[in-house]
Amino acid sequence: MHDSAYNADRNIATDNPYKILLADLMTRGVQVEGALGKRRLAPGVKVNTDAMARTTQLVQQGFVEGLNPAGRTPFGSDTPS
Repeated sequence: MHDSAYNADRNIATDNPYKILLADLMTRGVQVEGALGKRRLAPGVKVNTDAMARTTQLVQQGFVEGLNPAGRTPFGSDTPS
C-alpha cells in the first residue's frame, strides 16, 4: 500500500514500513502483485483481481514451495531444498 492508504487503514501516521523493502525487491526484478485497488497500491505493484487463481498458477509453475503437488522447488529445480 502507498503511505496514505496504509495510514488510513490502520488509523496511524507512521507510513508503510515495507515500502523500502518492496522498492528494493522490485529494483532486483521481483514482481509484486496486490489484490487491492490500483489507487491503494504502492507505485510499481501490479493489480491482481483474483488472488486464488494467481496463487494456483504460481504453484503450478513451481514458484510456491511447499504447496506444489509436483514436489518441485522454485525455478524448476528437481532437488528439494
